[in-house]
Amino acid sequence: MTERHKVRSMVFKGRRSVGEEDTWVVIEPVAQAIAVMESLTDCDRLFYRHGYRRSNDAIGNTINHLLNVFADRLAEVRPHDPIPMVDAKKWRFTTRQFRRTAAWHIA
Repeated sequence: MTERHKVRSMVFKGRRSVGEEDTWVVIEPVAQAIAVMESLTDCDRLFYRHGYRRSNDAIGNTINHLLNVFADRLAEVRPHDPIPMVDAKKWRFTTRQFRRTAAWHIA
């Protein structure tokens, strides 16, 4: 049996610049990842840069930046469990890389 969780979030893609609240059904690993990220911030938004003007481009760039900040932090606290290098360079995360995997898990 697969355990599912409900997550409330703000959706921005294709919405007004202030976003719209929505509820998502996610699997346990996603819920655990959210819990970890919540423990790392005191902000009610996990992917948000304070003082940053909101626009569709700004939101996407902010999320990509914060994904990489998070990856850098993981590398500091878990050096024994490294993120693999790609062509001898540090892996840079983008939201695009997660879309297909997320869709597969949701399905």
